Amino acid sequence: MSRSAYVEELLVAWVQSDPRNPKIDSKGKRVENAPHPFELMNQNSMLFGAKWAKFNQIYALLFDQSAPARWVAEPQDHWFGEDDDS
Repeated sequence: MSRSAYVEELLVAWVQSDPRNPKIDSKGKRVENAPHPFELMNQNSMLFGAKWAKFNQIYALLFDQSAPARWVAEPQDHWFGEDDDS
């Protein structure tokens, strides 16, 4: 595996681990017709909470601090893509 392919996989895995992001495939492309992250957050808050806890663990390992709580408290501030109005 080349270095650039390895870095690409790491970046895609990072984006996939954040439950606030739209669903993307293994190549980093957005999955068409996948539910919006706001919908998933509102439909199943327990699942979102579990995914957020896992993301927070990863974030803490990398940056030696918890992910900012406002990222969940104010999800409208998160980038969802140019075609999203959120």
